[in-house]
Amino acid sequence: MPNVKVSLIFMLQWDDERFNRSGSMAMFGAFGATDKRLVWHVGAHAEMQEEGRRHARAFLAERLGRSSAAFGLTGSAGRGRPSVSS
Repeated sequence: MPNVKVSLIFMLQWDDERFNRSGSMAMFGAFGATDKRLVWHVGAHAEMQEEGRRHARAFLAERLGRSSAAFGLTGSAGRGRPSVSS
């Protein structure tokens, strides 16, 4: 996957019962993108909280050059993100 160069947000659930953490980290590291973000959220695979959806929309809005309002985001959607940027 080193040829994948597009902006990437990789969202994972801490207690994911389908994908293990080490495999997920290895996959994230294998992507060749220089603009990539890893975001962990508490919960099982299908338990993405609204905060996680806000992070995804904010990331998309930033990369598309649109205001967060265009994606229904208001206030501090990106504040306090538990993310690691590479």
